[in-house]
Amino acid sequence: RHAAALGIAGVAAMAPRFVKCENADALADYCAAVARAAPATPFFYYHFPLATGVATKPSQLVRAALRRIPTFAGMKYSDADMWEYGECCDADADGRLAFLPGFEAQTLAHLPYHPQDAYGAISLSFSVIAPLHRDVADAFYGQRGAEAHALQAASRGFFRAVTPFGWTQAVKLALVDRGVLDSPLCRAPSRNLSPDERGALRRVFRDLTKREPRYFSGLVGD
Repeated sequence: RHAAALGIAGVAAMAPRFVKCENADALADYCAAVARAAPATPFFYYHFPLATGVATKPSQLVRAALRRIPTFAGMKYSDADMWEYGECCDADADGRLAFLPGFEAQTLAHLPYHPQDAYGAISLSFSVIAPLHRDVADAFYGQRGAEAHALQAASRGFFRAVTPFGWTQAVKLALVDRGVLDSPLCRAPSRNLSPDERGALRRVFRDLTKREPRYFSGLVGD
């Protein structure tokens, strides 16, 4: 209701983590209750099973939500299961839903499901390296396959390099160094980096920048 009162373009909800819904219909009922609080605002489901522990197939949720939620607008899809991503797209027979991938290191896998003017994504790293993933998509749609693969490899290289420190911790530190955020600290129970670890991560940023300054120079502060 607060979001609707502010004129927000859309609202989203994840599955309950503590008392889990027993099936797709129950999960759709839960989402419908949230959506009814903002009956004129598009509603999105945030599918992130690694975070929620909810195993409900998202394609089943799509079918159940279309029957129950008039404002159902789509899904943020943070999952490596590409079979299910295809099933979600197939469940949207009218093509009116937005499926927004959240695992940017798999950008190339999602693109064949969408025409260029209908593709979108929501991901943590877009705060610092969005142009890289934009160019992955542009190369794919421009039928420049080798370029698209090389750019996707650069994306995987970023995640491979920062994974020991944590993806959120890495992006927050980069934003602090650029003057966007005031603090690199994460809320509990997320781990915070020690000063030595932050120093090591900054060295990783500098190394990435030397290898690919076109996309990674934004990781390093002025």
